[in-house]
Amino acid sequence: MDLSLTVHVFGLAKTEADGSVNYLEERAIECPYCGEYIGVLIDCSVARQTYVEDCQVCCCPIVLDVQVYGEGEMAIEVRRENG
Repeated sequence: MDLSLTVHVFGLAKTEADGSVNYLEERAIECPYCGEYIGVLIDCSVARQTYVEDCQVCCCPIVLDVQVYGEGEMAIEVRRENG
């Protein structure tokens, strides 16, 4: 049974009032285990990244594959760590 879930989230890096760029963006993703939405921080300064973050609700490991495109647009793929 395939229980993977793909979530595409799009956003932009924010320019602060002092002209600096904030490369950390918070995004809501749906946990592929329990279905709850949780907030994750995405580093928009890295073009492609894969990492594991535990769900804040059920504590199961979630694999996030993140691709950041030009001007901070991003796509996030979310799946279970074990398959």
